[in-house]
Amino acid sequence: MDVLFFIKNVQLSEHTQYRVSTLMFVFGRNVLHQSGLGTTPLYYYNSQAMLVTFTLFRVLTIPILLYMLLTVIRTDDFHMLDRLGKALPFAAHCVMDVLNVRWFCKILHSVRRMMSTWVGSGNNNKNGFHSKLSTADGNQPVY
Repeated sequence: MDVLFFIKNVQLSEHTQYRVSTLMFVFGRNVLHQSGLGTTPLYYYNSQAMLVTFTLFRVLTIPILLYMLLTVIRTDDFHMLDRLGKALPFAAHCVMDVLNVRWFCKILHSVRRMMSTWVGSGNNNKNGFHSKLSTADGNQPVY
């Protein structure tokens, strides 16, 4: 096996680890929502962090991963693979990119809806961010 082919595969797998690191915010948001903490500041800021990390590590990296895949297929070792071995990287890349873009659109829609609901027409009135993020006894949360 060619050393270049091995190095490119390692680079792809290392980059995938960065993509998996975004799951911390996705799972955190789900846990907060199921725990009834969907109106807390922690939920709001976790959603913002989830949008930022998902954009950085899953959506904006699509062209980088495609370039890395294209450099791998230019090697002689890749051309020695059978038809399935050649098609599988492309199919996996396409499926994951479509899913990531779909999830990104859902996350963006959710965060936009949350911001329009919580930030509303100001931070100090009843329709604003702080009134939606009150504690169980009706007091404003301490930041």
